[in-house]
Amino acid sequence: MKTCKKCNVEKALSEYYKSKKNLDGLDGTCKACRIIYSTQWQKDNPEKKRATWRKANYNRYGITHQDKLDMVKAQNSKCAICERELDTEFQACVDHCHTTKVIRGILCRNCNVGIGLFKDSLDILKSAQNYLKRYSKK
Repeated sequence: MKTCKKCNVEKALSEYYKSKKNLDGLDGTCKACRIIYSTQWQKDNPEKKRATWRKANYNRYGITHQDKLDMVKAQNSKCAICERELDTEFQACVDHCHTTKVIRGILCRNCNVGIGLFKDSLDILKSAQNYLKRYSKK
């Protein structure tokens, strides 16, 4: 059991969101109070909603929303690796080098995650390629 910092009601631990910021691993405010606060904040600050703000300003790679759309268009709306059609903007990921922060292109979500999981390492990717060749049907 834990007492909510907003409503001061003792509630079961399942009534709290997880939070790495607190020692007990749970948010200090219960889910119900957090939802009420979040909903009110969004009503009071419509211009600060994440998607609206990002489109109006820039994303975390220092490019404008229009820059990203231009990059997608320059790649014929296809992933630079698998050439899958990027049907939605959500599928279009800005790929960048984690070391230099240089933007490389636009990838589909799967290819972007794959490169990230392989830590941008050509050696690991070559090893994975050799592994697949060894076990693929001829």
